[in-house]
Amino acid sequence: FSDLAWHRRLIIIKYIGEGMWILSEATWILLIPQVCIPSSFLALILISAAAALDFKESTQLGVWFPSAMQAFWLFWNSVWMLDEVFWDEPDQQTPWAQTPMFGTHEMRYAVIQEYCKKGFFLAPALWLAAVLLEVLRGIKARMYSRHSWQSNVRELLCHSGYIAMWSSTDGFWACGYLWAANASVVVTILMILAGTVEQSSNGLSLQADRSDGVWILWTLSNLTWIYLELYFKDLIIVRYLASLVCFASLLLLAMSWEQFQQREEHEATACDDLASALNKHDALSTLK
Repeated sequence: FSDLAWHRRLIIIKYIGEGMWILSEATWILLIPQVCIPSSFLALILISAAAALDFKESTQLGVWFPSAMQAFWLFWNSVWMLDEVFWDEPDQQTPWAQTPMFGTHEMRYAVIQEYCKKGFFLAPALWLAAVLLEVLRGIKARMYSRHSWQSNVRELLCHSGYIAMWSSTDGFWACGYLWAANASVVVTILMILAGTVEQSSNGLSLQADRSDGVWILWTLSNLTWIYLELYFKDLIIVRYLASLVCFASLLLLAMSWEQFQQREEHEATACDDLASALNKHDALSTLK
């Protein structure tokens, strides 16, 4: 395949993977395992494949780390989903009563949830480590190449930060810390908006980019879901509301293919320029 065709296939993989992920969460909220399990499995395969392809394209952290963070977070998210639909009894059962699939086993559920908590909090730790690594590399870089390292740090901050914060939201949620989860949701939305401002300054306009609205709606759906479980004790009307907001984000994603494609193409161009600059710096350092 040509580079253009290869990259277009990568964008399609990410687009379908994101759609499957939102679908899995919307049906997880409704406790419909016949849909949420296969859609989550497909999302994990596609997003992991996208992360692998990003790494194959460039080993620079700013290129592959955001996709890798998504795959890492989705893995633990999927484990938590299986744990819940397999063994956890909701406080208020749904009319269709499809869960728990294998009977109530609260001890087993609690043990697996402990592993999920560690996974959720490991994601922001890895993100901070990656940012710190790039900052240290930037300090060692010569002045003429330092702007390239600064660009790499901005890529990590803007395109991985909100993923790390959302993963920490899931961690606080799993721990039962309502207000900490609320604060983490606010920071997540602010970081999504920060990523938009950064990209708009490089050529994308806020008005044209509906893909940010997808993530914000999705985040608000999770906030409603958090209140459903930690405050309203699985009240069915709140469950319907949370799933409705999640399905709205999925609908918006379905209407945003052009914006999604434009965003990914712009990011790919920026990452290619960054990788070229860093490779040039490495070559000059070797010669010296």
